[in-house]
Amino acid sequence: ASILGLAPGQVIESVIVTVSGVGEIINLSDITAASGTLSPNISQALLDQIGAKLKADQSITATISGSSNYAPMSFNLRLAFDAIVSASPLE
Repeated sequence: ASILGLAPGQVIESVIVTVSGVGEIINLSDITAASGTLSPNISQALLDQIGAKLKADQSITATISGSSNYAPMSFNLRLAFDAIVSASPLE
């Protein structure tokens, strides 16, 4: 995850990413302009659950929530997931 646009002194106290039907997958805290790129660990079990839901529903819904020490605040949160999609024409 990359956080861009925070001013000095601004702190994102928490960022939580949840996937509908799976639950919380990322929980980051105390993010500042100096934090740069963050690499949260998502367990293999959660990744398997997300994959199963994606396969069954053919879509997933991710929700991002959190809190900060400053309002209003404007910043960009960029999430990138490395993924391998396998398909079988016989299934």
